[in-house]
Amino acid sequence: MNNLINFRSFSNQADAQAVADKLQNAGITADVSKKARRGDAFLQVGDYVDDYVLRISPADFENANKILFKEQGLDISTIDPSHPLMALTTDELKDVVAKPDEWGADNYVIASALLKNKGIEYTDEELKQLQNERLSFLARRKKASNTLIIVGYLLALFPLLLNGISGNSHLPNFFQNVRWYFPGLLSPSIAWSVLVSRTTLPNGRRIATYDDASIRHGMFIVAANIITWVISLAMMWLS
Repeated sequence: MNNLINFRSFSNQADAQAVADKLQNAGITADVSKKARRGDAFLQVGDYVDDYVLRISPADFENANKILFKEQGLDISTIDPSHPLMALTTDELKDVVAKPDEWGADNYVIASALLKNKGIEYTDEELKQLQNERLSFLARRKKASNTLIIVGYLLALFPLLLNGISGNSHLPNFFQNVRWYFPGLLSPSIAWSVLVSRTTLPNGRRIATYDDASIRHGMFIVAANIITWVISLAMMWLS
């Protein structure tokens, strides 16, 4: 199961297992596990509401989506009248169908049935076009926040700035005062998060989360941090 990646997130294990069972009955290997809490909240990466994740092979994403998003002749009379989708307008129902990754399989099926009841039914070609448009939108890589980049550079330069402020006279031996330099060690973690962060698209393709400019900043931050430590250590050695 080493090649399995995140497919869907769920708030409880029962819902996750129900979907996993459905996929497994169709011959797709699926695994449900507790979501690990990651230390990148500063980057606002990841979902901290859903606690369980369903993982499948990237090669199975397309078939899994077809299985989960298949309407299978849903009778709208069986839908609970208090269901939130019952109050949506036609345009809002179309938005649900256009964004199945956002609304989930159950809502997609209900919205499709409600639209069909209104005389609106998408052809396979139209659904494919909607899917491609959605993928194009989700594949747009984002820019890392300016605050994050500035903090990364400042932390990268922190050891050198500390040496300059102290003039090497107020701090005794470096190894006895390493705690003063600790913020400088945080810079690589920020840069690394920008460099390695990945987004999984609904079709199973994984892309870099941040754009090329942000990734270049991440590389420059790493380089600046290395150079700063070399210079700082040399200054303390020679002082």
